[in-house]
Amino acid sequence: MGVGAMRDNMKQDGGSQAEGHVAPGYWTVEQAAKYLQVSKSWLYRQTEAGLVPVVRMGRSLRYRKADLDAWAAAQRAA
Repeated sequence: MGVGAMRDNMKQDGGSQAEGHVAPGYWTVEQAAKYLQVSKSWLYRQTEAGLVPVVRMGRSLRYRKADLDAWAAAQRAA
């Protein structure tokens, strides 16, 4: 895969090659926190409390944009 294709791929799924290999469509804690404009520690606490949707991949936490968008919409409605 060329650099241009990788860059396009990262734009589509919000990924960053600098943060390691992340499955397409899934974000790291850092990426999800940046998207939500919250600190990583806040996101970790909310995730561990079961308040934010997360996908566990082994020991790693991954977030999907669609899940975060739905969660944020529900927070506004509450």
